[in-house]
Amino acid sequence: KELDELVETGAALRFTEQEARKRFGADLRVASLGALRKGEAEDGSAIARILFDGTAGTGINDNIKVRDQDQSPTAPDIKRVLRCCSELPGATFGIVIDVKGAHRLIPIAPQDWPMQACRLETGGDVYIFTVGTFGVASAAYWWSRAGSAISSTMKAMLPYPAHDHMTAPIAAPRSSSL
Repeated sequence: KELDELVETGAALRFTEQEARKRFGADLRVASLGALRKGEAEDGSAIARILFDGTAGTGINDNIKVRDQDQSPTAPDIKRVLRCCSELPGATFGIVIDVKGAHRLIPIAPQDWPMQACRLETGGDVYIFTVGTFGVASAAYWWSRAGSAISSTMKAMLPYPAHDHMTAPIAAPRSSSL
C-alpha cells in the first residue's frame, strides 16, 4: 500500500522487471526491503516504515563518500545534555522537531534512481525511488547536517550567551552515572 502511495505522489516509479532492466540496464540495483512497526492505525492495522537495505547486495551505502567526519549529536546525546542541564539552576528545555517523511523530501538526481530500486516479491514489479529513502546513508547524512545547522542557529538566537554546559556533555566520555 505504501509503495503504491509513493507511486501516486511521484516519489517512486513502478516498472515490470523487464521494463526496469531495459530502461536502466546494468545500473539497476534491486535492494531487499524490511519494515519497522511505527504504530497502529485506527482500524487496527499496523503502520510500518519501509526499510530499504542500501548495504546488503546493492553496495549503495558502501559507495557513498561522506564528505566529512563531523559528528552530530544523536537522540541519546541530547537526552544526556538535558539530564545534565536539569541539575543546573534555572530552567531547562529541549525542542524536538520530527519532519514527517523527511528522507522523502530530498529529490534524487535521475542518474541515481536505478540505485534505489526494490520489489516486494521475486518476479514482481520493481519500484524505483525518485526521492531519498530510509536506509540510504546520504539521506541520514544530509538531515543530520540540516539538524545541526538548525540547532546552531537556534543556539545563536538565544537571548543570553550560550555557555559551555550546553554542548560540553556531547563530547564528554560516556559514563554510567549519567
